[in-house]
Amino acid sequence: MTSEKGDEFHNLTFSQREDKAPLPEAIKLGHVPRKFRHLAWFYIDRDIEKQGHFTFGGSYYTDDFENCGIGSILKSYQFDIQLKPHDEIPAAEPSEDRRFSREILLEGEYHDVLTFVEYILRHRYCSTELYGSLIEAFEESPIAYFVEKINGQPTLIPRINRETGEATRRAIKVVKDNDMDGAATHLREAAEHMNAGQYADSIADSIHAVESVARAICPESKTLGPALKSLEKDQILKHPALKQAFEKLYAYTSDEQGIRHALTDKDAADVGLDEAIFMFGACASFAAYLTQKHRQQARKREPDTP
Repeated sequence: MTSEKGDEFHNLTFSQREDKAPLPEAIKLGHVPRKFRHLAWFYIDRDIEKQGHFTFGGSYYTDDFENCGIGSILKSYQFDIQLKPHDEIPAAEPSEDRRFSREILLEGEYHDVLTFVEYILRHRYCSTELYGSLIEAFEESPIAYFVEKINGQPTLIPRINRETGEATRRAIKVVKDNDMDGAATHLREAAEHMNAGQYADSIADSIHAVESVARAICPESKTLGPALKSLEKDQILKHPALKQAFEKLYAYTSDEQGIRHALTDKDAADVGLDEAIFMFGACASFAAYLTQKHRQQARKREPDTP
């Protein structure tokens, strides 16, 4: 017989047990995942290499690229953003530009990285190829920001607000603090899948987190419906519209046109980062809500103490 504290819990390391359901990188505001840093560095470095000439004696741009290419962008960045006086900005030189860009992208604080990338996207000398590649980096990475043009200017926008992220974190804590270890493990795995860009797998684990709580509430069933009916019967889940909303969310994931059917054919799963973020937050909150209601139900059944 497998309990909520099953093998999947005991096989975790101590660190994982202590924080086994972290927020995915995709909803961590103030964080730039390593994958995005590497992709941005690759694309910018490739642009420098295409425009530069490298010899045993050094490297140089042609006049056109020095004044109208990536070299010019990086010189402007030092003047506009780093506020260096013009006589302290070195001449555009590919090898030095590679070092300069690499240091910002791989070692800089998150705000330095995003400011740097946004500046390049906005610059009139940013090539069409580099622009498209950097947009692709946002789409391929589990990062909490996306690019939207506002008044013609590419602008970085958070995918969620900080309050939503904190609400999700609190929901995960409720699940963990009430010994729903199976659900917490699924949420951790959902976060890991999202960080790896495996969005369909992330959604599946988010859903499994809710099912795990449902089994704790109603052990004889493996689905959510009986758990909701049990809560409704005991007058804990009182509002019918709320119950219907939960049922519809679960039906969406169970329907043959929904997520879990799509998971049988990964090519057919039309889901991406935004869907994975939504389902992670929704399922974490749903699992926490059911956990709290189950706790209330248990307290009602406790005999009164004299």
